[in-house]
Amino acid sequence: MKVKKLNEYEYTVLGDGESTYTVDLMSNNRKGECNCKNFAIRVLPQWRKGYDSDPCKHILQAIGYVAWHRMN
Repeated sequence: MKVKKLNEYEYTVLGDGESTYTVDLMSNNRKGECNCKNFAIRVLPQWRKGYDSDPCKHILQAIGYVAWHRMN
């Protein structure tokens, strides 16, 4: 997956195949938000109910991108 920075908190993540997803790391009390189906169907409903659920792989990819560029 390839990550591209749009601004300080928004990123695009090139997913499997030709899909491109937008990630906003400041949404949902800084847990992040993604426009992929997995996030909308699985993650977001769990977070809204107050449950602890892992973010989608696109959010994790964007967080990894940020961490890597801050360390190097």
